[in-house]
Amino acid sequence: AAHQRSQVYQVVTDHPLRPFQYGDLRVSFFRKRPIVEKMWEQETVPSGYLHVSTAAVTAYDLLYLPHACRSLSSVATILVELGEAMTSSSLAALNDVNCETPPLQRLGWLLDHTGWQKITSKLHDVVEARHPKWQPLALRLGSSGHRDTRWHIIENTDVQPDI
Repeated sequence: AAHQRSQVYQVVTDHPLRPFQYGDLRVSFFRKRPIVEKMWEQETVPSGYLHVSTAAVTAYDLLYLPHACRSLSSVATILVELGEAMTSSSLAALNDVNCETPPLQRLGWLLDHTGWQKITSKLHDVVEARHPKWQPLALRLGSSGHRDTRWHIIENTDVQPDI
């Protein structure tokens, strides 16, 4: 998922791999365990098949792997468009693939912030059932700022999508 042409293709795997470059193609790898079948869809490509993460899992990974995306504003920019490929049910299904609560809270807040409130109701139910603790929106910043009671998020930074 990207708002602009990708400079680096990022791949999430369940085992460590080194990044590589072949001509203009740059590929970096991120390790996450476990990766289960519910997290991806099979896409047909000219050379066979490729496993591609679902839109909801991709959105989650942007927040679970914060070093994969430079800023929350970049994540928000991606979510503006990626939101079209998600449904309330696909977001709720993140509960079935062992997703951690803090990234789910941030995802819910960012989806609401980027205009996708109509698809966050079931995700909110999942988060509320986990009795979430207060989490800062930006991990590296302090814990002061407006408190969003819906997602239990401390708004400690300004997020502006680039769209």
